[in-house]
Amino acid sequence: MMPAPSPTWFGVSFADSVAETTFRNGKASLMKTSFVSLGGVIAPGQVMAVQGVGSNCSFTATMRDDGNFVVARGGVGMFQSNTATKAAGGRAIFRTNGSLAVYKADLTTVAWQSPARPAADKLVLDGDGRFSVKGKLGAVLWQGTAPVAGCKK
Repeated sequence: MMPAPSPTWFGVSFADSVAETTFRNGKASLMKTSFVSLGGVIAPGQVMAVQGVGSNCSFTATMRDDGNFVVARGGVGMFQSNTATKAAGGRAIFRTNGSLAVYKADLTTVAWQSPARPAADKLVLDGDGRFSVKGKLGAVLWQGTAPVAGCKK
């Protein structure tokens, strides 16, 4: 049996499907790892979602409508860009210099950015709760959240 291609949703790519649930287009996959490639855009309301192994190991990374980029565990924030209202209507973009930037609605003004990581390959949310920038070989180059005890990808 051939593996199914990785689904995409408005430019956000997902990998390592582990279970089915309603997520996009009425039918999608819950993932162990979710990633955005260089140049990827996360628009308001779009979500990276993963389900790790363990109790309460559901994680999301969301560009909220109010302009804040938030990583949460079970709906409780673990990391945020602190750009609520400043970037309302903006986008989160994983730039080609390896930084995640939250842009204001004009899409030219940066409201917040992570450090640049030129060797970056993917912006990753893992099932263990780690939200990070990884290189081509999987090395963590920057992390917004550390792995959560008791959760595994």
